Amino acid sequence: MTQEGKAKALLNNEAFKDAIEKTQQAYLNAAMNCGIKDDDGRRLNLSAARIVGQIAAHLAALATEKGGEVIELPDFYEERARKRFAGIL
Repeated sequence: MTQEGKAKALLNNEAFKDAIEKTQQAYLNAAMNCGIKDDDGRRLNLSAARIVGQIAAHLAALATEKGGEVIELPDFYEERARKRFAGIL
């Protein structure tokens, strides 16, 4: 299986999608629940949430890569947000 195929398989795996989403949400919640003066904790948790998003975006780019060029970087959460809003998830 090619690297592109492996990335697509991961992105189509519901358990992986849920894990990415829940991990990112956990970091965001931790950042929101930091103490008023805990700027370092908030910064580190927001940074971790951003890194999780970057990992998902990197996999999405690998899945859409053709000939070494990234054609388009789709929003990893856009489809899930639409489904959740529509009541499908």
